[in-house]
Amino acid sequence: MKSILCTFSQLSESDHAGLAGSKGEMLAKLYQSGYPVPDGFVILSTAFDENGLKAEAHNEVLTSFSHLIHSSPTQKIPVSLGSFENGWKRPSSWAFAE
Repeated sequence: MKSILCTFSQLSESDHAGLAGSKGEMLAKLYQSGYPVPDGFVILSTAFDENGLKAEAHNEVLTSFSHLIHSSPTQKIPVSLGSFENGWKRPSSWAFAE
C-alpha cells in the first residue's frame, strides 16, 4: 500500500507533492525549521477514497494517534481535521477526548 501518512519530520515537498494539504505542509515546515510546533503527522490524500478513510488506513492512523498521545508529556495532542471536496467522513470507531 502507498504511504498514507507522514510525520512532520518525514513530510517533504518533493516526495509528497499534492498529497498533503497546505495546513499540514506548513506545520511540517515549521516543525522541521525548529519552531515550537508539537510533533504530529499528516494523513495523505492516498488514505482516502470516495467513501472516506480507507479501511486499511484506519489502524495506521489509530496507531499514530496512540503513539503521539503516549509520547506527549500532557498526554494531549492538538487535532485539526481538514475538509475534502467530497466531505470528510470520520469512522464511527474514532473517539476524541475533550
